[in-house]
Amino acid sequence: MEAIISWVWVPEGCGGSPLPGIDPSAFLAAVRGRSIGFVGDSLNENFLVAFLCVLRSADLGTRKWKRRGAWRGAYFPKFDVTVGYHRAVLLAKYTWQPVELLDLPHQEKLKGIYKVDVDVPADDWVNITHFYDVLIFNTGHWWGLDKFPKETPLVFYKGGKPIVPPLEIFDGRSGSSEYDLLHRERGAQEDCKDLAHSISQTFPWWRLESEWELPVLRTSKP
Repeated sequence: MEAIISWVWVPEGCGGSPLPGIDPSAFLAAVRGRSIGFVGDSLNENFLVAFLCVLRSADLGTRKWKRRGAWRGAYFPKFDVTVGYHRAVLLAKYTWQPVELLDLPHQEKLKGIYKVDVDVPADDWVNITHFYDVLIFNTGHWWGLDKFPKETPLVFYKGGKPIVPPLEIFDGRSGSSEYDLLHRERGAQEDCKDLAHSISQTFPWWRLESEWELPVLRTSKP
């Protein structure tokens, strides 16, 4: 364990200097009185668990926090900071439709479909944009045939109707992410009235290494 703890991040092309470790007290002081929310799949959840472990050392009075539908979370009373995680693996709303209820031609081995409304945010986070000052989203880990094989595929809907022609799984991910971004921006503009403007940053899927070489997509809305 000591060997693992001694590891440091040394990014390529940054002069060979290791990234400094997070200072939990300085971080919590910088976000004093604010709330930070994580939304997504297990990648965000795993990061949150490690993040909370680091921050807890700065406030021994830290309490568990699972309100507003959060799966995990913590409250740091010394700094009045809340950090929560909401599980929404596709970000968009999706529901199971068994094959017996579907008006579809017979397809061998089909057990049913997952109806994905690309223009409707998942219930897990649709009503939390007004609570958090900062929201960190991730998606991509569940958008694959290993999670949704041909026996139980994703079928994409928009405006309550199937998208024609049907979208492949990665095209559906792109469409869903666009609507999620619009919802987040709209929520920020409506709810964060103390902010002069809302800012959104989008980072590429972690497996697509070549995309990390490109500039970060940054949007600022007045």
